[in-house]
Formats: sequence, C-alpha cells, structure tokens
Amino acid sequence: MSHSYSTSTYAADAGQLPATLESADQLSPLSNAAFTQRNSIPGRLVYVSGATRGGWAIYTVKRLLEAVDLPSLGFLSDKGQYRFETEHGFTAITVLDPASLPAAIADLRRLLDRVRENPMRAMDADEDGCLDGVDDIATALAREYVSSKPAYDYGNVRGDEGQGADYLFTWLRSVLRVMELAHAEGRAVVHELRV
Repeated sequence: MSHSYSTSTYAADAGQLPATLESADQLSPLSNAAFTQRNSIPGRLVYVSGATRGGWAIYTVKRLLEAVDLPSLGFLSDKGQYRFETEHGFTAITVLDPASLPAAIADLRRLLDRVRENPMRAMDADEDGCLDGVDDIATALAREYVSSKPAYDYGNVRGDEGQGADYLFTWLRSVLRVMELAHAEGRAVVHELRV
C-alpha cells in the first residue's frame, strides 16, 4: 500500500521567517498561526493542506510543468529550496518572498490556462491513469471552487485520496488563492511537502 504525500501552503509574515532554515520545525509557529487563522476566519484562504496517495498529484504536476516549461513552479512537485531527511522520507520546503510572488502567481495562472486550452496536456502527464478523460479535466478546470483542505472536502471535491482532476485543479486553484492573498498583503508564502 502506498502512503500519502502531504502538502501545506500558507501565507506568512516575511519578517517572521528565519534567516536560515536548519530544520522544518523552525516553521511550526508560522504554520500553526496560519492554520489557526484558516479556522477562525472562514473564506479567507491563508492555509491549504493537500494529500495525495502515492504522490500522484505531485508527480503529475511535475510532468505537467516539464511539458509546459514552467520550472518556476517546481516547488509544487517534489522540489524545494530546502530538503530535510526524515525517518520515513523527506520534507521539501520552498519560501516565496513577497517580491517573487507576482511571477509565481502569473506562472500558476499560465499553467491552468495552458491545460484549459489543451486538456490532453494533463492526460499525458498522468502516468497512473487517474484522470477520467478530457471532459473530466475540462469540468474540473471550469470550476472556481477553492478549499483549505481539498483532499478531505467531501461532497465538494471529487477524487479518491487526492487523485483525480477535481482534486488536482481544486488544489492548484487553492494554492493560487493563498499566493494572491499573500501578495495583496505583502506577505510571503511557504510551501511544504512531506513524503
């Protein structure tokens, strides 16, 4: 049985980020603060948690980014500025400072637009066969729904354990929304992948 890869993407005050990251634990206070904010202010997307069985969404995005040549979004795959080995895998962390957010936001919008224009790009990136066809992708991309926990937003997001078009594109839209809010407020964004 394959295990779940989990992600968290959250807005953080740039001034509170450690100058040097020597451990993923250093970010716990910022992550916890964003998580608390997510729960106390519904509708204000400052924290998104994702989960995908066997890393399906992570590796599908990786192949998609390679196909459309948007390496700036590599943090959404298995890459990160920082990598910390753990007992059972690793944690990859990327910190997007306020100055880098406009380019990352533009690239994530570009990625969604390119797949919308040609849904076969997503089909080609899905080596595990979890996507149900171009109509399923087009339907998922036509939605504007975002969620702070798309893998566990039962009834609103379709997908089996973080697999499927609706999960994938709800997750990406939700990460985009966190980035947009952080940019509007002059904050940074932290993205963590735990394997």
